[in-house]
Amino acid sequence: SVHKKPRLSKAGNRYLRIALYMPALSAASHNPHV
Repeated sequence: SVHKKPRLSKAGNRYLRIALYMPALSAASHNPHV
């Protein structure tokens, strides 16, 4: 069970990437200087 990697790992990685990307995109959209 410990060695068993759940699909959450992949989904979490993708979600984390989106979670980090979206605020950056939003910030760039609101801040023309960035």
